[in-house]
Amino acid sequence: REHFDGDGRRYVVWALERLCFAKESYNDAVLMMAKLAVAENEGIANNATAQLIQLFHYILAGTEVDLKVRLQTLKDLVNESDEYIPILVRCFDAALQNRSFFRSRGAEKFGFENRKDYVPETWEEVYNYWNGCRDILLEWMDKKPVVVGKVAELVEGNVYHWARGGQKDILVSLLNKIAEKKDYCWNK
Repeated sequence: REHFDGDGRRYVVWALERLCFAKESYNDAVLMMAKLAVAENEGIANNATAQLIQLFHYILAGTEVDLKVRLQTLKDLVNESDEYIPILVRCFDAALQNRSFFRSRGAEKFGFENRKDYVPETWEEVYNYWNGCRDILLEWMDKKPVVVGKVAELVEGNVYHWARGGQKDILVSLLNKIAEKKDYCWNK
């Protein structure tokens, strides 16, 4: 962490941002971005953590990769070590977000070619992505009880938005699992 900072780290994050945008380099680049995010040492808005988290928005994600591929990335990352837990919870928060999207432009430029952010073709595709995220979270809480508290915080922070945004099934499933894991003793 302390040995990789300054301009060198900044240039690597910018390069990975571009590589995450392109379909052909996304898979390797997103895993490298996740490693940098886990060892974050930059306090700026477009650091490795912010760039990684943005990749999981369903729109304006900064990648031309579809939602199925991004869902697979989340499945892969939950199998990493416990040091990934805080950043992954934030990635799921971004994936389940249904409001206030914003992205700075630049990563889509490849020489003279301007590539486009992936845009879901139907709402069904978005709901399938959200339901896939829910299923991963439910399984993750069963496999790693240490994440229950973090997922509970995620749910607590999104109750209003998910209830209003058509994600009630996701909300209820997660609430039921968290309550079960907390022996129905949940102070919130």
